[in-house]
This record gives sequence, C-alpha cells and structure tokens, in this order.
Amino acid sequence: MIPQKLRLPRSEFAARGYKIIKTPWFSLKTKENNLDYARFGVVIGTAVEKRAVKRNFWKRQARTVFAERARAGKDYILLFLKRIKELNKNQFRAELSKVL
Repeated sequence: MIPQKLRLPRSEFAARGYKIIKTPWFSLKTKENNLDYARFGVVIGTAVEKRAVKRNFWKRQARTVFAERARAGKDYILLFLKRIKELNKNQFRAELSKVL
C-alpha cells in the first residue's frame, strides 16, 4: 500500500490548473505542488475494465512506475482509457515512463 503522504487528496481530483498529457491508452494530469515529495492518484473505472482484479492490476503497475520515476514537487493523476487493454504490462510501463 502507498504511504498516506504520497496519496493525492480527494479534493485535488476536482482541482483546476493541471496540465494534461494524452496518449491513446491513458491521460496524465500534472501540477506543481509546494512539497518535497510527489503525490499521485490513479483512476480506472468499471467502463474501462469490469473486473476488480484487472483494475487493481493496472493500479499496481502505475504505482510502481510512479514510485520509480515521479519527480518531487509534483502531483500526478493518471486516468485510464478503454484502449489500455491493448497493452501488456511491459508496454504500459514503457509508455508511462516515456511520458513521465
């Protein structure tokens, strides 16, 4: 589980001022924060993947990449799109690393 201080507060999901980077598989929103660490949130709905097992799988993969690549002083929100099913684990990690 992610340490509490690295989780993005729920109020930030509706906040404004994020820069959006879009790919065919996901959208990544980024915004500067005044903290000395990065915070992140991952959103994947049932419209993207019906099974909770798969949704949790994609969340774990995203959190792993964020833990390795995220820069301090930024907030990240990752929104999955339906086409994420076209990627396997390694392709997803490569795409997200490239965007970060």
